[in-house]
Amino acid sequence: MRDWTGRGACLGLVAACQRSLRVNDVRPTWAGVDRVMPLALLASLLVLRYAIYTAAARPFGGLVTALCRWDCAWYAYVAAEGYELDPLPGAEDQANWAFFPAFPALTRIVIGLTGASPVAAGVALNLALLGVFVVLAILWFERSWPQEAGSAGRAGLVVFLLVWPAGFYLSAPLTEALFNTLLLATMLFLRSGLWLPAGLAAAGLSATRPNGVIVVVLASIALAIPPLLRLAAPHSIEDRSEVALALLRAAAFSALGGLGIAGFMIFLHLRVGDALAFVHVQVAWGHGLGDPFSTLLRGLRAADLANLAGDVTQTRSETFLSLAGLASFLVAGWLAWRRRWLEAAVLVATPMVPLSTGYPIGLIGLQRYVLTNPFLMLAIWDLVRRLPPTGRAAAMAALAAAQGWGLWMLYRGALVLV
Repeated sequence: MRDWTGRGACLGLVAACQRSLRVNDVRPTWAGVDRVMPLALLASLLVLRYAIYTAAARPFGGLVTALCRWDCAWYAYVAAEGYELDPLPGAEDQANWAFFPAFPALTRIVIGLTGASPVAAGVALNLALLGVFVVLAILWFERSWPQEAGSAGRAGLVVFLLVWPAGFYLSAPLTEALFNTLLLATMLFLRSGLWLPAGLAAAGLSATRPNGVIVVVLASIALAIPPLLRLAAPHSIEDRSEVALALLRAAAFSALGGLGIAGFMIFLHLRVGDALAFVHVQVAWGHGLGDPFSTLLRGLRAADLANLAGDVTQTRSETFLSLAGLASFLVAGWLAWRRRWLEAAVLVATPMVPLSTGYPIGLIGLQRYVLTNPFLMLAIWDLVRRLPPTGRAAAMAALAAAQGWGLWMLYRGALVLV
């Protein structure tokens, strides 16, 4: 009796761990108007979005100039000139080794194909990536969340993603659009049992930015837990073979996913003599090690939301940034309650990257890391889509207004949007 109870409990744990990455045989089929309507809406809204962005950017030097803020200049420099041997003169020992290579490498390809400037090439690249991301988000949502079928739900999701308040980051020449596209591609490939494409997409993730490495680690653990748990239950020779194969897949995925960061480390070792130069150079930006929760609490206690109404080019609101981090933890808790373990783990880990660099520098970047995460966006969409039509329309209008406000602040060089 004890053996059967233990076996049942173990298998229950296996099933729970497999929910996030199970191979789903029920795949949405897009045919006829169900396929054309969302894609046509997406194309139309992208044209409208960039027309509005361009018109709003005129007082700020045009779209390309207005969208290029903060880290954009670093990525553009890497795309145009490559990685330096030494820190840049006058940059307080700051070096472009801190910036991962995937986005500037793709930008360089666009430069070669079009002859565009590095910043313009980054904007064009993210225009294409944004469309791909929206399509992948629809596929992930339909395979992951119980919902109504048909083009109406897809159309609503298209609108939601394009009016999302922090969505302007997906158009700026930064890493958000690439990261989101690779993240969803990795998860969709894993869910479909396509291990090689999943590993290659994960390699791109780990070469895009630091939290890409964390995602690869978490996904590898999620793949390894079910076969490891099965080892604790009585099993036959056939079971041992299945477990061994599952562990081999997890190891192969982990190895492939680590190629991105491994390649970058090897390059830095050959280039500057330090494989961890991208870590060591962070001290030039004031990054250290700190308690992430203390950093978050200090930001919440700042009680400086009034700064948002002041000169945004001179002051930032630490409370506003901390609320973004808190939102990630709250949504992660809800996803865990829904037994969506991997998505919850990603949302818990996401704010930890900036928060662990100490106060106050750890608050900077929280909005970019957290509010552009597709798992957070889709979790909130699951709530918005349940509203009655008038409520949903009001929510969309409010989100669009919030994005307009954020875009205006970005164009002005707001410190709160670092």
